[in-house]
Amino acid sequence: MSDAEYHQMDFKGAKWLRIFYHNVQFGGVFRNAEEAKHSINKYKFSIIEDVSKDHKYKYEGKYEFLIQFSDTSGYNWWRQSIFPLFEDDNTSIGTTVKGYEEVSISLRDRNWGGLAHTVRKYSGCIPCLLDGSIQSEKYFYTIGSNNCNKDYPDTTPSNNNPGANEVTLWMRISSFGFKSCQSYKRRNSINLFAVCFMIQTCST
Repeated sequence: MSDAEYHQMDFKGAKWLRIFYHNVQFGGVFRNAEEAKHSINKYKFSIIEDVSKDHKYKYEGKYEFLIQFSDTSGYNWWRQSIFPLFEDDNTSIGTTVKGYEEVSISLRDRNWGGLAHTVRKYSGCIPCLLDGSIQSEKYFYTIGSNNCNKDYPDTTPSNNNPGANEVTLWMRISSFGFKSCQSYKRRNSINLFAVCFMIQTCST
């Protein structure tokens, strides 16, 4: 499988595009925010910047996401009005991101309220690209961990300490838009929902 390949899946009657995957054990942490926005790598994969500015990725007027961590059971599936890169997690944001709607939420602790752009410093630096601990002094549910403050050298913060080795972020799409796709069955490496899916693997 090429590092340049993308993953799409059917789940619960919806179509999903994988926009982020991070395996800390094999990929290490991200060097900086720019790498976390775009990286075509097997263990540090991100097309967040690629899809962030195109409104065609909104589903019925909102962005719809699904996040799952390898060392936790369940997943969070929700909708929000603003793409996470463009809504800062600061003191004026409120307890959830704008337009937050729950679809199916398994993890609620640590001030979960959708994903937002991490702008506050923790121990002197900004430790990740996005986080889901809205209006909190801590950062959990992280996307793009760089471990600049040395708090999480071997994991990415999930809903609790000590974090997880893998995190995957999916975005709902209206149709599978990539060409030259081949479908095949496989079991997801992080046991996503503990079942087999039909996954579309698409080359650029």
